Amino acid sequence: MLAAWLLRELSMDMVEHVARTKARATGTKAVPLDEAWSRYLGLGNATGLGMVPFVINHPDYLDAWCRMREIPLAAGLGRDYTPDHPDLSRVAELLTRADRHLGEKHALNTAPFLPSGAIRPQLQQLLKALKDYINTASEPASVLARLHETAARMSPEARGIFASIVIELRSDFDENAEALLRVDGPAPFDTAMQCWELKQVLDANYAWARSYDFSDPERTRYYWFSSAANEEPRRARRITRPVGTAEHCTDIVRRVNALATDLERFPASRSLAEFLLAHPGHRFAAARVQQTRPYVYGELHDNLIDGEFLPLSTQRFQLATYGMNNFSPQSTDWLRVTLFSGAPRAMDINAGTDEDDWLFPTAPKEQGQ
Repeated sequence: MLAAWLLRELSMDMVEHVARTKARATGTKAVPLDEAWSRYLGLGNATGLGMVPFVINHPDYLDAWCRMREIPLAAGLGRDYTPDHPDLSRVAELLTRADRHLGEKHALNTAPFLPSGAIRPQLQQLLKALKDYINTASEPASVLARLHETAARMSPEARGIFASIVIELRSDFDENAEALLRVDGPAPFDTAMQCWELKQVLDANYAWARSYDFSDPERTRYYWFSSAANEEPRRARRITRPVGTAEHCTDIVRRVNALATDLERFPASRSLAEFLLAHPGHRFAAARVQQTRPYVYGELHDNLIDGEFLPLSTQRFQLATYGMNNFSPQSTDWLRVTLFSGAPRAMDINAGTDEDDWLFPTAPKEQGQ
């Protein structure tokens, strides 16, 4: 991420260098890039299908990313606020900024996600409800929790934006976030575990996976593989799979379901080692169930080989975790984004004037606008 930020700096330095060079050659004057606009300009990026298996292959990362969001969110939603609490004014400010930010994105292609024109009225409704509380309430109340529930009923987009705003209220979370970003590797695979214990873990953490019916070919329409031409993961219809093509282990749900079926038929008091001697094909699934045992958010609750699986949702989640915005899907499999729009420049950091307040960046306005 530091390298990406430095590339943003380099790009602007190069533009100004070329302008000065041309000006000297032509006897004209080079105009430097406006400082406000230089902060607004971000770094263009795009992502493809390779991001999706990455999330699946790193459940510890997934758990850490989600906890970094959920812990400060729970802190903000779990308290009562008096009408004059400064946090509520901050929420109102950010809702207004988010509305303006989306107003500038009206031409951005967002399908299959909601367009900005559909989200803005939802944010305006939340802002009105918040202002009504500030102006009329007399007792402390869990107003942010209520607004978060309202946003959830509106749309995933409104809920996500409101959650991002609540998270901004925490200014003392840096050390916790740094600790969460230090992720240890998984514990060694324990084949001495008894089958009843593994089944308990499976029932507790993977009950959601049992709802898939893999006798339906739509649940296994796709397979994932490494592309020799692109040198990264791709997916294709299973009926087109050439004989001998290696399939990535992205079919977590199918493997867990098959493991659960055979576990139910095996003596519960026997060890996992004995079970795997009889069913060696379940080693990956058994290790996965063990590996994700300590995680609250270690598994993506979706079937990646399903005919209805939309890679964009997983890609958008991961890129949003990295702080990107301006999500513009180009197909079902890849999208364009912007990174560091609104971020400080190197000159701001050197001068000590960088402010950690660039959520929902908006274009600079001329005086009088």
